[in-house]
Amino acid sequence: MTESKAKRNIIITTVVAVLLVFTLLIILIFQYVNYWNLRNKEYALQEQLLQLQNEHALYEAEYAYKSSDDYIEDYAREVLGYGKDGSKYYK
Repeated sequence: MTESKAKRNIIITTVVAVLLVFTLLIILIFQYVNYWNLRNKEYALQEQLLQLQNEHALYEAEYAYKSSDDYIEDYAREVLGYGKDGSKYYK
């Protein structure tokens, strides 16, 4: 091989290597951006999950209260006008 062919092969190899590194760097940057977007979305979904769990706990507590005999008795007395014998009503 002549010296000019060797230099030409080195230049071609260098250009291919630089293009490959550049391509890999671009792919790495896109993957990193994608990772951060997914991480932010995960944090937002975790916050939403916590909010929904708190809301669920409030509904569970309200359901437990409204299922209790005390609530049913209060509702019957205040809304329906029923009461126990001897109860006095003030309106």
